[in-house]
Amino acid sequence: MTDLTDTTLLAFVDGELDPASAAEIAQHLARDRGAAETVRRLQSSSALVRAAFAEQEWQEVPRRLVALVEGRRVGLWLASRRQFASALAASVAACAAGFAGGVALERTLAKREGPAERLLGEVAGYHTVYAGETIPLDLAPASEAPRIEAWFADVLRRPVQIPDLARFGLVFQGARLLVADARPVAQLLYAAPGAPSRPLGVCITVWSGADRALETDRRDGVALALWARRGYAYVLVGWINPSRLRRMAVALAPALEKT
Repeated sequence: MTDLTDTTLLAFVDGELDPASAAEIAQHLARDRGAAETVRRLQSSSALVRAAFAEQEWQEVPRRLVALVEGRRVGLWLASRRQFASALAASVAACAAGFAGGVALERTLAKREGPAERLLGEVAGYHTVYAGETIPLDLAPASEAPRIEAWFADVLRRPVQIPDLARFGLVFQGARLLVADARPVAQLLYAAPGAPSRPLGVCITVWSGADRALETDRRDGVALALWARRGYAYVLVGWINPSRLRRMAVALAPALEKT
């Protein structure tokens, strides 16, 4: 078993582990809620860091800072990218939590009413942040489809087949593993030709509650469709009209639920 140190978990979040190690850790996260919560916080912090430094003013190091560093000969301040990233992510997360507390408390509490609300909120948050990535380093490419199916089958402990969405004008782009509500979420990504920055996400995760009928929602600018059946929950997320997303969910449900 791979040691679940903070460094290893951050590498998992960054998508820097080989598929076998990532699958092993994902399986462990399904059983260890403490480790899963750590991963969830790291992923949320990483998203906050990307959002916080997305503005143009953060793309270049200020000249005054370069002069200060060179003048003091601080040659080791960036010796460890991972340690720096962990500290920065933790700092940004702490600051954001304090800053947003008064403004977003009501909204946050509303999204945490139950597992379905938490799942929808976190999937929507991931989707809007990851869609803006120019180079999605953590994305397993579509060319690895058979390995993706085997990987997700191990994570979810059930067969997984990548559905063909050509009838909806969408092409399979790849897959990534998320953690939402302290559970691993297998996400398949599709996009229309010429529109890679507006993908559709098809998500599958383990569900411990009762079956849920199909319902739609809208969060963070994206539409979501959620349903749960026989121990698994399914979420479709994307920049699609909710009524069309519902029709897609109805059409896809038999194939996704097949175990």
